[in-house]
Amino acid sequence: MARRRQDSTRHKKEYPKKQQLPLPSVPFVPAGRIRADILKIYHDTPGNGAHFGRDKTTRKIQERYYWPTMITDIRIHLNS
Repeated sequence: MARRRQDSTRHKKEYPKKQQLPLPSVPFVPAGRIRADILKIYHDTPGNGAHFGRDKTTRKIQERYYWPTMITDIRIHLNS
């Protein structure tokens, strides 16, 4: 009897707990014109620190907005 209990616990499968991805604490920006507008405002407007470079522009936008291709989009905008 004791042997049977050991066998049943030894073969018990353990599954990892389902984890949720943390949600960003800033609003998601859907694809479209609004992303281009945000890039233009943060890079070209003196009040938002125009032409401070890629890192500072990226950091300032990330503080307020989120979208999956943000880093690539910022790099492309600054190189154009």
